[in-house]
Amino acid sequence: MTVETTANDELSPQRYNTWLSALDLGLIEIVRLSAKRRLSGVAPASRYELAAGWTAEDGFIHWRYDLTAHLTDDDAADYGDVQASVLIRGEHRGQDTDAACIERFGATSGTIMTHPYLREVIATTALRLGFPGVMLPMITAQPDVPQDVSPDEQRDAEAQD
Repeated sequence: MTVETTANDELSPQRYNTWLSALDLGLIEIVRLSAKRRLSGVAPASRYELAAGWTAEDGFIHWRYDLTAHLTDDDAADYGDVQASVLIRGEHRGQDTDAACIERFGATSGTIMTHPYLREVIATTALRLGFPGVMLPMITAQPDVPQDVSPDEQRDAEAQD
């Protein structure tokens, strides 16, 4: 599962850390869960779609992560799906809404925080529908890190900054 950010603004570690130090997280909760079985039998494959977004108003920031697990097979038969949404709510003590910082948090820390909630609710709901073994994969890529760069090359590039 890969998460991307859309902020084009150059974000320095100092700016992000300053913004982050003024953020208080209030809650992480599952706000939507639905499932539908369309075919009998065991779906041998699953495909995942993740959509994420945020809103900010009156010092509060809400990040929402919507995940759909499509239960299928090699011939793309539609056995069913499980959908879940998780919300993170934070309060920012700063004066400004810094879109680049909000997006960075949502694409990194927020994603890592919501992943266990989504993984558990998708797996248990699919199991209740009769689809064992549905497991949301680990997050294997981080935003702002080109995927064709080795960890050693990334570390060297960061050391030069």
